Amino acid sequence: MQFGAGASLGHDHFGQCLAQIRQTQTATADDMVGFDFTNVEDVSASYVKATLLAVHQCGRLAAGVLSAAEVMGARAAIEPLEIAVLVFGANDDVKACINDVFAANGLAILAADIDANGQLVGAELLGVTEAKAFRTLQLAAQYDEVTATVLHTTYSAELNAVTGWNNRLADLHRQLLLRRQTSGRQHTYRSLVKGEIRYGKILSRK
Repeated sequence: MQFGAGASLGHDHFGQCLAQIRQTQTATADDMVGFDFTNVEDVSASYVKATLLAVHQCGRLAAGVLSAAEVMGARAAIEPLEIAVLVFGANDDVKACINDVFAANGLAILAADIDANGQLVGAELLGVTEAKAFRTLQLAAQYDEVTATVLHTTYSAELNAVTGWNNRLADLHRQLLLRRQTSGRQHTYRSLVKGEIRYGKILSRK
C-alpha cells in the first residue's frame, strides 16, 4: 500500500501533475483532471493541500474565482488552467481527509465510483456546496451534455427561468464540478461523471 504524506512529497507530485496537464491540455473545452488514489491506503492533509488543492486552485484561478489573498497564500506556484478536477479509486480514509481539507476551504470535489470495466459510473460530493448547486449537479449528470434551456424545459417547476439555470450551471463550472464548451454565445456543460451523484457521507477525522 502507498501513503501520501507530507507537503514536500506533495509539492513534487504537484509539479509532475502540472507537467502532464500542460502536455495534454486542449484549447476547445475544459480538460478533466483525475487524481487516481487506487492502492493508496491513506493521505495527510498537508499532502492533499500540496497536490489536489493546489491543482484545484489553478482551475479556480482560470475561472476567475480565486481571490488575491488565496493567490498570495497559495502553497505552490499556481498558474491558470482551464480544467475540472475529480478523484477516483479513493478509500474511505482518503476521502475523509479530502473532505476535511475541501470543507475547511468552503470547496467541493467529486470522488468518482469505478465499475469493473474501469468506467466512472457515479460519484459522491466531498466538501461543501449549496443545496441548489448540488441539485443542479445531479440533474446535469443525467445527460451527456446539457444547457440551461434543456434544464428549464424539463424542470421549469423547480426554476422557471432560463437565466436562473444558466447561473447555476455557470456556478458549478466555476467550482470545477462541470466542464464547459462554448460555441458563440452558447454554453454547453458536461458532468464529470454520468449517473448518480450523492452527497458524501464521510465522517470527519477531526
